Amino acid sequence: MSEKPSDELLFHHAERLLYPLKLKKMTIAFAESVTAGGFMYYLTSVPGASEVFKGGIVAYSNEIKTDVLGVSKETIERYGVVSKEVAIEMAKKVREMMGTTIGVGITGYAGPEGGDEFAPVGQIYIGYVDNDCEDDLELNLKGEREEIRFDIIMKGLGRILRNVVL
Repeated sequence: MSEKPSDELLFHHAERLLYPLKLKKMTIAFAESVTAGGFMYYLTSVPGASEVFKGGIVAYSNEIKTDVLGVSKETIERYGVVSKEVAIEMAKKVREMMGTTIGVGITGYAGPEGGDEFAPVGQIYIGYVDNDCEDDLELNLKGEREEIRFDIIMKGLGRILRNVVL
């Protein structure tokens, strides 16, 4: 079982991301499902976030993913709502909607219910898209619901930072 990171640690990770985004004059938007706005919360808790963060969507239901965000129903039917393909499409769509240089899409199951044989609880995908890079991160996490959600944010912020500084 993983241990829930402290809020202070997550704020620190968000703060570490802000500097290179500002330096490179990049902007970011999130389409969050399983984390329900957690990435946006931590990033906007850092002073100066408005220089890089333009907005986002909490697309918790499939209807919001398809009808508001514009994820293809065919993509969801073919690969499942918890898949790298859906995460990447969420990232592309939110980037387009918000007019940012970076789009991030997050989908998965934090439990305790949900999941199936193809995408069990703890199966998470984070999609990242910018002008030069399309990346996905697959996580297979264990723990209580809140521990999983915090772990997603921590690992996701680290992966976004890696893509920004490369």
